[in-house]
Amino acid sequence: MRILLAVGSPRKYGNTFKLAEEFKKQAEIKGHIVDFLALDDYTIKPCNHCGFCIEKRECKHFDELREVLINFEEKYNGIIIASPIYFFYLTAQTKLFLDRLYSVNLSHKFIGAILVSGSEFFEGGNDLVIDSLKRVCNYCNSIFVGVVQKTTYDDVLDLSENDKSNIEKLILSIENNNNINSSIFIDY
Repeated sequence: MRILLAVGSPRKYGNTFKLAEEFKKQAEIKGHIVDFLALDDYTIKPCNHCGFCIEKRECKHFDELREVLINFEEKYNGIIIASPIYFFYLTAQTKLFLDRLYSVNLSHKFIGAILVSGSEFFEGGNDLVIDSLKRVCNYCNSIFVGVVQKTTYDDVLDLSENDKSNIEKLILSIENNNNINSSIFIDY
């Protein structure tokens, strides 16, 4: 199985990157191919809902994300989106990426997430992101495979055994192609 791991954190040594790297490591041990896409390293133009992709089956923007999107359908079985939560939602980098996925046929592909929030205040915004991803899956006929959540209180933390176990559960959910809306693995 080939997985696109889109990481939307601008902090390469932060919690989101640590969890994403652990996901990549565990998935590769199990024989999967994981392509690590650090979104902050890409210049990504925003979707302007022009309709070009509906007509031509590709995005009209010629930016650094184009090559990833053009080959997505044939290359990947699904996506894991890893993002910190900034002001109750995904980072701007992650949102740009997510919007541009509109140009890709996501039918029967899986979507999951790794979310890191700085506080438990209003669930840190995780609930809004999870609801949004479930709606994307429903709209695109995709399979929601679950979310790993971590609350860090804005500290950079070492990975816990719980973190590693939750990543393992997410990978198992992907392998089993579960469409379980309650597949949320939490480490507070």
